[in-house]
Amino acid sequence: MKHYVIYLILILGTLSCSNNEETYTLTDDLIGKWLWIKSCGGVSGACEYPKENQIKTIEFFNGAIYIEQNNGVVTTQTNYFISEVKYYEESVSADLDLGDGYYFRLTLEANNLYMDLGEFIIEYQRID
Repeated sequence: MKHYVIYLILILGTLSCSNNEETYTLTDDLIGKWLWIKSCGGVSGACEYPKENQIKTIEFFNGAIYIEQNNGVVTTQTNYFISEVKYYEESVSADLDLGDGYYFRLTLEANNLYMDLGEFIIEYQRID
C-alpha cells in the first residue's frame, strides 16, 4: 500500500508541473510592418532621411518571410533566419540572415527597429 501512495504522489507531482506558459520569441515583436525613418553612418557619420513622398518599408511575416518595399513596389522578398538572440532590460538584439550572405545585427527597442549594417545604422518605426 505504501508503494501505491508513493506512485500516486509522483504521478500527481508530474502532472502539476506541466508548463502552460507561452514561450516568448523575438519573432513575436518583429512580425509586422516597419517604416524607414533614417540611415546614419559612413565616413562622415551623416544621416539620410526620406525625401518628400518617399516611403520605404520592410515587413516581417510568420513563416520567416521578409519583404522590402519602396513606394509600394516590392524590391526584395526572401526568407529570413534569426540567430544569436540577446535580451536586455529595454531591448532585444539578434543576427538576421536574409540569405546569400546578407546578414546584419538588429535591435528592437519599444516601437523602433535598428539594423546595424556595419558602416550604417538604419532606423525603422513600427507602423503595423
